[in-house]
Amino acid sequence: MKDKSQAEKTAAERQVELLSTALGSAPSAKGYWLNASGKTYPSFYPKGLTVSPFNALIMSLHSDKSGSKTNLFMPFSEAKRQGVAVREHERGVPFLFYNWNQYVNRNNPKDIISRNDYQALDVEQQKQYKGVHNREIRTLFCIDQTTMPFANLKIWLGSDFGNWDNAYGTANDGDNSANGKLAGSGAIVCPEPGALYTFKVDFSTMTYSWIKLAKQNPTKFEKVGLIGVGGDWDNDVDMTEVTPHNWFVETTLPAGSFKIRANHKWNGGGNWGFVENQEYKSTGKLTNDGNSKDINVAAGKYRIFFNDITCEYAFIAE
Repeated sequence: MKDKSQAEKTAAERQVELLSTALGSAPSAKGYWLNASGKTYPSFYPKGLTVSPFNALIMSLHSDKSGSKTNLFMPFSEAKRQGVAVREHERGVPFLFYNWNQYVNRNNPKDIISRNDYQALDVEQQKQYKGVHNREIRTLFCIDQTTMPFANLKIWLGSDFGNWDNAYGTANDGDNSANGKLAGSGAIVCPEPGALYTFKVDFSTMTYSWIKLAKQNPTKFEKVGLIGVGGDWDNDVDMTEVTPHNWFVETTLPAGSFKIRANHKWNGGGNWGFVENQEYKSTGKLTNDGNSKDINVAAGKYRIFFNDITCEYAFIAE
């Protein structure tokens, strides 16, 4: 059996530490030892490898221990590429995967080709080769452990999501003006880091603006979710808080109605829906009121975005 590398030994120690800490703290947490707040299944931000059940367990344990509000992760290399820093004194979590980057000829062990070359072969030729996997370990951080919620930003459109080469920015990198033009690849910066703003873009004029919100100390909700999906008014479909007060979920909805509420309860502090006679549009604004009306949608798969301060939403059908 092949001996473990030092990196693999360090990763194993970290995994044992996370699991032991979670189980040890369960008695004081009413028996909960994992994901008591109901965060979504761990995933990469903005996109990346599929997360295996074992990696998901370790990532969730890490998210809980670090006090993160989400289960969204990024490797250190991706954070660096985006110009995002890992916050001081933060520890990462090991992510284990197999990299199938080489293929060897079944009849000639000296005949080794790359993954790209293998994919270029026809089906019959591919049968002559078998994959050679290399176990690799990467260090991940929850996005809450980085400066991403306070960092510079750029804009993606549609299928360009995740492609930094096609991101919209400014002519002057680091521009923190209240108003500007999308005229380059420089980073757009909030005029007052730490304050709450609405960021609006007009692609017809290729301009953007920052509008400071009147509410700088809004209510903070532990959970926000959909209620009433498929006629179920007892169980919420939880959303993920991707940045403070901005919630997201990707889900399939049957034809019908639902509302959005906070903390799995009906209360005046977080009960969002349509106003009387409001017509459905894919983007718009909800009202936060005990008398708000149901939101009616057609059946389909949706990416739902919601801000609990401005009450603005986007329901993007796929």
